Amino acid sequence: MTVRVLDGPPEGIRVPSGRDGHSRALRAAGLDRVEIRETGDKLTFTGHAAVFNRLSDDLGGFKERILPGAFGPVLNTNPDVRFLSLDHGGLPLARTSSGTMELREDPTGLSVVAELAPIQASRDLKVLIQRKDLSQMSFGFSMGDTGQETWTEEDGQLVRTISQFGRLFDVSPVTFPAYQQTDASMRALALAEAKRFPRLAQRRLRLLELQPSLRRSA
Repeated sequence: MTVRVLDGPPEGIRVPSGRDGHSRALRAAGLDRVEIRETGDKLTFTGHAAVFNRLSDDLGGFKERILPGAFGPVLNTNPDVRFLSLDHGGLPLARTSSGTMELREDPTGLSVVAELAPIQASRDLKVLIQRKDLSQMSFGFSMGDTGQETWTEEDGQLVRTISQFGRLFDVSPVTFPAYQQTDASMRALALAEAKRFPRLAQRRLRLLELQPSLRRSA
């Protein structure tokens, strides 16, 4: 493999997350080894919101990978991260600050263990995951001032490698691959789907409207 290290993104490449500490981007991993265990009224979700050393889909002229250790510094700050149900308008089903969700790094990536709220949305989520209607897990992040990244050209492919995240906002099981869902592309997809799937598009646009308030409360 031929690798060339770059000073940064080439001119014309728009990085979805930017360097603004409040700028939020979405990424996703497949729901590998996801499980929801039910014990009485308790529903416990386990899975991974991110996977290390795996190239993303094309993000607009470049691909992205996450290195082991990228989440360590931000997790050490005990961030207030929410487990959101996007199919219920961004409803939080668990939260690190309440002690109902634990995030940690393991050899695979960002591990999520969440005790979901005993409400209908959590039971709906269990059914959707068991049916494989939800097949990805996304996480919201920003790079901010403390994020670290490198840019390379690998056999002609532009690659952004993230070695440290600045902030974590939320994790969410999702229907569509969030590696292709920056805020802008999600809105474009929702508008394109509006005529064919009006209810789905309305729900997706509503989520986008909620995201600024989620960022402010993070």
